[in-house]
Amino acid sequence: MKSIIVIIIFLLIIALGIAIGSQNNSVVEVNYLIAKSELSLSLVLAISFGLGFFIAWCFCGLLYFKVLFSRRLLKRKVNKLVKEVDKKDKDIQKLSRKSQLDADFLLTKKQNTERLNSSL
Repeated sequence: MKSIIVIIIFLLIIALGIAIGSQNNSVVEVNYLIAKSELSLSLVLAISFGLGFFIAWCFCGLLYFKVLFSRRLLKRKVNKLVKEVDKKDKDIQKLSRKSQLDADFLLTKKQNTERLNSSL
């Protein structure tokens, strides 16, 4: 839906440019660095609009690729950190199992000592 709206707006802008350009039939002199030429005002407006659009498109493309590249780098970092956290979780689980076994052993030892003391 959003792309349809963008296309409609773009077509309206082009239609407006054509309407304005058709009303400007006068000839203007364009001075380049090296040469001069006489062009119709509508052609000068169309060329200026096209160049402006192209330059803006290039800048937006550069920014898009910069964001895309940053996103990929951040995804790699996140995946690396997730693996690290998973490894730490496994280590913690191993230690908690070991400490649980140690606690069970101490409890059993204490119970055995109490039985021995009560039987004496």
